[in-house]
Amino acid sequence: NGKVQIGISNNQVSAANPKPHMVVDWLSRFAVIPSPAKKKKASANAAPRAASTPIPSRVKPFQTWATNASRARSLANLQELREKLRQCARGQMLSRSDDPLFVALQQTMRERQLPVQALDDLLDAFEQDQHVSSYATWDELLHYCRRSADPVGRLVLALHGEGLDDSPRSRELLACSDCICTALQLTNFWQDVRRDLDERGRVYIPFEFGGVSHERLREWIAKPRDPSARRRMTDEFRELSRRTWDLYRRGRVMEQMVPVRLAWILWLFRRGGEETLRLVDEGGYTTLWQRPTLSKAARLKLLLRAYWGAIRGVRPPTSDE
Repeated sequence: NGKVQIGISNNQVSAANPKPHMVVDWLSRFAVIPSPAKKKKASANAAPRAASTPIPSRVKPFQTWATNASRARSLANLQELREKLRQCARGQMLSRSDDPLFVALQQTMRERQLPVQALDDLLDAFEQDQHVSSYATWDELLHYCRRSADPVGRLVLALHGEGLDDSPRSRELLACSDCICTALQLTNFWQDVRRDLDERGRVYIPFEFGGVSHERLREWIAKPRDPSARRRMTDEFRELSRRTWDLYRRGRVMEQMVPVRLAWILWLFRRGGEETLRLVDEGGYTTLWQRPTLSKAARLKLLLRAYWGAIRGVRPPTSDE
């Protein structure tokens, strides 16, 4: 969704030695939007400069021009990526002189039967990020997640040879994967309300939930100790969190349908998301002022549990734990 970015140099990718994990890296993290400048960590109660200091009117035309120019470059980059993806799908990325990342992608697509539609959906979502900065309804937000998050899960399954046919089992597996991927992205949205607003100018809380907008959130940021602002955030987030938990519950059966080692990988992703959402709940949904994160100890505990379970060859538990 343009939120996580990495750089890949040509000497890191060899057409003769493609790595399946590169596909997921490219899908979910390809840098198409300029990274925001690093900022000093603000205190939980501090209001950002943008919320309290108006931009001088003489600067606004330049800011608008720069934003439009950046958006135009991003859209041009995305169009180039889409054309290269089409070449991969047609088997035309054959020369080592071509983009080595896409040469590797083409080989992986052929060997692992990766669904081209999933790759195309991700590019659609990246393009949507250039035009849409807020969502009116819950259904609109879910539609975005179907293209920005769900394809990644489907590609991970495909890399492991799962969900490639039209059998009832594959359809159920993909439906469960979609639930988990959407829940993970929603959890990230609820965790990063402040960051999305400050760094990306985006609001993922649907407007139908209390009329939350860019302007309203900035007003609340400037009033960190205002009980009415915190109460409004709590009221709107409680229902959003409930719906996200429901998606996690609907998707967890997937871990009982795949090989044990893959099951623990999927368990690890799900539990990491659930624990993060639990912190959002326990913090009173105040992520506009303070971003909750899992501690290193909590992350290590989840990782070791998944590793030990995979080594022992036992399936993940079906309960919340």
